[in-house]
Amino acid sequence: MTRRAAALWVRGALRRPGRGLLVVGGLLAMVLTVAAAVVGSDTLRQVFVADASAQWGTVDVTVSAPGNQLLGLSSEERTFGEPLSGTGTLRTELLGQHKVIVNDRLARRLGLSLGDRLTLTIAVPHTEWDTSDGRVLRERDAAAVPWRVSVAGIAADTGVADLGRTANVLARLDATQRATGLPGKVSALHADGDTDRLLAAYQEWEDRLGLDAVAVKREAHAIADDESGQFIGIFASLALLVVLGSAALTVNLIVLLGYERSREVALLGAMGATRRTVTALLCAEGAAYTVVATAVGTVLAIPLGRLLAEQVATHFASIELGRGREFATVAAELRPASLAVAVALVLGIGLVTVFVAARRVASLDVERVLRGLPPSLAAPPPSWARRPALAAGAGLLLLGMGITATSGAGFLRFAGLSLLLVAAWLHARRSRARRRLDTWAAAAGLAWFVVAPAALGDFGGGVESGFALLAVAGAGAVTCATVLAGTRLRGVMRLVRGYLPRGRAQAATRTAGAWAEQHRGRSGAVIGLVAVTLFMVGVMSVLGRATAIDVDRQRGGFDAVGTSVGPVDPDTLADGNGIANMVALEHTMLDEGSFATEGDDGTRAELRWPVRLIRGDHELAAAQSYRLAAALPEYPTAAAALYDALDSGDGVVLDRYSTPDGARPGDDVVLDVGHGERTFELLAVADTYLLGGAVIGSAVYDELVANQGPTLVLASAEPGTPSSAVADVLNAAGGSAGLTMRPMSEVAEEITAINATFTDIFATVLQAGLAVALFAVGALVHRATRERRAEFALLRATGFRRRDLVLAVLAEPVLRGVTGIGIGIVAGLGTLALLFWRGYADLAFDVHWAQLGGTAAISITLIVATCLLPALHAARREPDHDLRHIS
Repeated sequence: MTRRAAALWVRGALRRPGRGLLVVGGLLAMVLTVAAAVVGSDTLRQVFVADASAQWGTVDVTVSAPGNQLLGLSSEERTFGEPLSGTGTLRTELLGQHKVIVNDRLARRLGLSLGDRLTLTIAVPHTEWDTSDGRVLRERDAAAVPWRVSVAGIAADTGVADLGRTANVLARLDATQRATGLPGKVSALHADGDTDRLLAAYQEWEDRLGLDAVAVKREAHAIADDESGQFIGIFASLALLVVLGSAALTVNLIVLLGYERSREVALLGAMGATRRTVTALLCAEGAAYTVVATAVGTVLAIPLGRLLAEQVATHFASIELGRGREFATVAAELRPASLAVAVALVLGIGLVTVFVAARRVASLDVERVLRGLPPSLAAPPPSWARRPALAAGAGLLLLGMGITATSGAGFLRFAGLSLLLVAAWLHARRSRARRRLDTWAAAAGLAWFVVAPAALGDFGGGVESGFALLAVAGAGAVTCATVLAGTRLRGVMRLVRGYLPRGRAQAATRTAGAWAEQHRGRSGAVIGLVAVTLFMVGVMSVLGRATAIDVDRQRGGFDAVGTSVGPVDPDTLADGNGIANMVALEHTMLDEGSFATEGDDGTRAELRWPVRLIRGDHELAAAQSYRLAAALPEYPTAAAALYDALDSGDGVVLDRYSTPDGARPGDDVVLDVGHGERTFELLAVADTYLLGGAVIGSAVYDELVANQGPTLVLASAEPGTPSSAVADVLNAAGGSAGLTMRPMSEVAEEITAINATFTDIFATVLQAGLAVALFAVGALVHRATRERRAEFALLRATGFRRRDLVLAVLAEPVLRGVTGIGIGIVAGLGTLALLFWRGYADLAFDVHWAQLGGTAAISITLIVATCLLPALHAARREPDHDLRHIS
């Protein structure tokens, strides 16, 4: 029996092999997405680790003496790393007193060649020479020292010449010491070797001389692993959306395949074959299609995954380029382990999808097929009785976690109560009229997802920490609105028909509206798919552009901002034309991991980017006019908070850029600049992203920071003078100190553009998932045309022409798509706007309408393109044969 059934099934498969190719195409989208996510995540990890390694080159450990400003060591030359390659003199010990080696990166930027002369501005920190009993023998103030040199060699960007992935200049140590007036002094040591052995060797000197040894390469690798781990989670979440759409497409295609094999299924049933046999045969055929799709998709996913990783890496490269260094460009290798994981995942997901579809095909109504009627699936079994209990259990678990949690409690409570309400709805559907109950439940749910998050949500932790609450609330509102619209699609079509001419078009669209409302389940799936995707694209655009608040609100009374490598004299620079006021503040950059906040509950929040530590003074407090984004109650203005931070020495004022997500006034701000951790109290947060740092008092700054000299300059223009003119004047006047000034508006646009570029990458992945899922709509329409052949024949008999039938078939999915677009914008973005204004009214609510409009247009275009062929195919069928089967 099994052999005869298999032979019959194989003949059916060979009769129309094109259907099998369609199934392979549906599975191919799933395979491409999953494999590309795995390959892209692994590639991105390799890129991050390679960049961390390239940043430090052969350096494993750095040693400095933060408390003593400089190390008093000999100026003996040491060979470090591999020999340099390039042109000219490439050995530092052979350089003359005023000769230097530049790397290719600097030579390209400045157009340098051998023999060219240039002036280097060297920032010399505040320096003290102490005796063992603490007496100061000599002291030197911070200064910017010009040094006229000529290019003796141009080294390739490798080894020590590429240290930091920055533009580097190499010179003799003793020549540099003479030029800066620091004979026999070096500021840091860079050691190459086994990290643990180096740290152990320096341990004794750390205790005796106050040295600070840091395993820089190991820490850089740890940060790279952490960042790549976050992207693995993001890629997996976004890939899940595409997988769901592809699974829906594959299930519908396999059901269509079952309709094509309805004769074989009916004959097998008449021969005594069980449903298990039919399921096994279709699973075997689907497994073959899955293997083919996996083989083809994995090959195509390798370049696609690398392209995705390259786009993310390009985003980080643009950030690093603004910091003066280049992101490493490496050819990542495809690791066999990653490829094996990708193949195993796609095979597993594909086989599960095929099994689900095969079980549905096995429920084909054999009696209808044997009587010559169009095939249809048997009625689905009743809902699983345990669903209400599972939903209630999950809701109680989340609610209990929300009651006891110290962070994210608002979201957990909201999610728990929402699941309890879902459980009550599922329980009520078992004993009441479902359509009426679903309508009332959806109306109540829509109100719940708008009102409850505003009451239960905790919006004080920042927009990133509140993103999950906003997304879930908006998606819930979209789902409820979809249920409400599903019972009123004829009314929606009535509004659309009002813009169409009288005649046959009215009848065709009226029929389409009736079909859409009759099959509420299918309509709800398509409407919800379009609406949720459009809403998530909007959420991404809002999140990426939340920093685009008005520049006049952020500038704090200043028009231009910049930094210099050495100290600058504000009185001298302020003599430039058009400058009304200027403040010069010493600052230093804090690396990732050196800056964090801790709440009263012990929750620690860190930034993933460097920030400035700024030496504040009373001139800044008097000149600025920053608004407050958040502050302790005793500080009504930013000036009050700044004065207290400057005078007390244990307070700090941050801006939005340097405030970790979830930090609040009153939290501890923990700094680590090499002396161990130092704790400050967060007094206030200035309402700006343009300051870029933390302001502390001058006395404590001098105590913590040895490398004094680099300066942050804030300047305001006289009335009528553009900010660009102020920046140009200061750049010309402060060039000798390495001063680079930019208008505030330009800096604000750059910050927003960097954030938006990052979120736009994920919006593109969402759009790709929507495109794949909309192909499932075409398969669904094809399936519907086979189920409605008798209806089509009756419509043709009553006077419908072929073009009228095509219009009716196309109008149904287009109505669903348009309704989804409307719900996504009105219900989804409306809910998002209400909650955003409730919790983050001080941030920018900037929707990228061009992106949303493009997504909507592409959605409708894809719906028409994928549904046109089955509509034309249904219209070409002659009605005579189908009319004979109407009872």
